[in-house]
Amino acid sequence: MVAQENLNPKLSIAPLPGRLRMYVPPANFGAVETNSIYRSGYPTSKNFDFINSLNIRTILTLVPEPLSEEYISFMDQNHIRHYQVHIPANKDGKVNITPDTMATALAVVLNRNNHPLLIHCNRGKHRTGCVTACFRKTQYIQNDPAIAEYRDYSYPKCREDDMRFIKSFDPSIVLPIAQSQGWLPTPPPEPNDGFWHLKHQTEIPSYEDVAAIKSNDEHRDQVARISVK
Repeated sequence: MVAQENLNPKLSIAPLPGRLRMYVPPANFGAVETNSIYRSGYPTSKNFDFINSLNIRTILTLVPEPLSEEYISFMDQNHIRHYQVHIPANKDGKVNITPDTMATALAVVLNRNNHPLLIHCNRGKHRTGCVTACFRKTQYIQNDPAIAEYRDYSYPKCREDDMRFIKSFDPSIVLPIAQSQGWLPTPPPEPNDGFWHLKHQTEIPSYEDVAAIKSNDEHRDQVARISVK
């Protein structure tokens, strides 16, 4: 007589190998610079395998809310360094982002030691769009194409206040970082060409200062944050 337990054997399903998993990108995902800088909405657990597939080294979060334990654990386990720079929303007729705050975010973005890098806010539209557009301006890209890219990702809810800020942002505030990290075109722009204005003397963290927050390999499993109020 066959034992009863053998009539209903338990089945176990082995996890799928990585090559067979379905990778789900975060909302509004896009490449700013191929294999180097990416942008998106806020990642959730279903996006973690996709993010891992990009070999992301650094994540820059642009909203101030505390991270979930799940998100922190994901970054810890995968040795992803993290920066959090609060970029306030521009809306209701007010431009709330300051040049200094944008410069702090760009100090992370421009530092090639942080790449591959993922930039995200909540929806990957407005705050992320402003940072990306201002990054474009450090590449000597004029306002019209920078704003066109902003519109592509924020449509149909483009914010006039965001576009006002993008137009007014003077990329010379991060000129030393852009030069040292090789983001300027060749030949570099002239100071009197109407685009770069060297009048800014605002002190911002250098890329070395930002990198120093997370430069020691012994602490790469810790989450680093910059908080700008």
